[in-house]
Amino acid sequence: MRERPCVRHIFDTGFTCADLWSDEAAAPLAAASVAFAYAVTWARDDEDMFLTELSALLARRLSDGARVVSIDLKLRGDAHTAFEPLADVAGWNAETGDSTGHVYRVRKAG
Repeated sequence: MRERPCVRHIFDTGFTCADLWSDEAAAPLAAASVAFAYAVTWARDDEDMFLTELSALLARRLSDGARVVSIDLKLRGDAHTAFEPLADVAGWNAETGDSTGHVYRVRKAG
């Protein structure tokens, strides 16, 4: 019987508990490869269902290529940063019922 090669993935992970809007959170956000936002009550554009202030903050602080997952509300880029949609994943959320996870790749201009 032929052995299958074993592939092991090791991820350097970290968790930072900080006020997202503080200077303390700037470095961890800039270093993040994945950011998750469950922020359905935060400032938003109710007509188009975009997280307004969070979109602006993540556009400034996340690095090119980082991934972002937002729940139910979408992110909107600006003149310097785009949130490239990668997937929309429908699921069930005990708090809100049907939910959608929006998965993005951050793209910086220039």
